[in-house]
Amino acid sequence: SGYLALSVNYSRAFKVKNEILAIIERNEGLREKSVLEINNYLVTVNHTVVGNCAKDFTGFGQNGTASNNKTGIYCIRKTCVTGDVVPKAYYKVTVFFKFDLPVIGDIFTFNVDGETKTIHNTPDPADDNIECLGSDI
Repeated sequence: SGYLALSVNYSRAFKVKNEILAIIERNEGLREKSVLEINNYLVTVNHTVVGNCAKDFTGFGQNGTASNNKTGIYCIRKTCVTGDVVPKAYYKVTVFFKFDLPVIGDIFTFNVDGETKTIHNTPDPADDNIECLGSDI
């Protein structure tokens, strides 16, 4: 029963992570439109598990607002790819899920990580909703 609960929650978080990555790739970055689409998706699937973001990640809350307190329903880190004429970046995403048992309740919070393919960003950083927090040299 416990293994089944863990398996179902992991599978759900994996699907949520994949959809967030797909939304970022479709919109060619984490633009305002991307954040709205992600937020609508999370509301639709009722994903509300909050976790702690890793260093250099930005946490996003249920309303899609970026948070500096390092917690969120999902966390994103933008990594710029340098050394090319065309500005490029990729995004790492973390989504959380809980292992809970009916009698005991929430035991642990786990994370599922993934990253987008390299995206050719627009030169205007104001068009993106998150800063480059690192660089891939």
